[in-house]
Amino acid sequence: MPADLGAIARRQFRRLGELMDAEGRLTKSDGPGLEGGARFYEMWILAGRRARSASSPRNLKKRASVPGEDGTTRVDMELLVNLLDDARAARTEERMVGDAYRKWLNDNCIPAGTRARAKVPKDDADKSTTLSDLQKKAAALRRPIAVS
Repeated sequence: MPADLGAIARRQFRRLGELMDAEGRLTKSDGPGLEGGARFYEMWILAGRRARSASSPRNLKKRASVPGEDGTTRVDMELLVNLLDDARAARTEERMVGDAYRKWLNDNCIPAGTRARAKVPKDDADKSTTLSDLQKKAAALRRPIAVS
């Protein structure tokens, strides 16, 4: 695992590696590809956080408020319009990075159906899914169904 990955990317690198290993498709040459996917995922998560923060009504009102002459505050409409444009740009960035991540998943043969079959932990606190659990699930999926 590359040493310069952020915390989110490190977790996703492990998850993607476990998923591919459970399906018997992980090789040493997959490292750079997994790194790229993990970095896309981290960029997507961080872009989503920025977009939610930029478009939060509370943040918009707080950032667009200016002190009035009589001691009250008022909302500067021009500033608010600019902040809304920034929020729209942040949402567009989130969509674009999310699309790039989904494209990476599909290009690396990890379509939605495969991701749905193997349970991936939502965070590090969920220890119910280990590599051996994923391998057992993948083996069960490859096992032929007995017909009587």
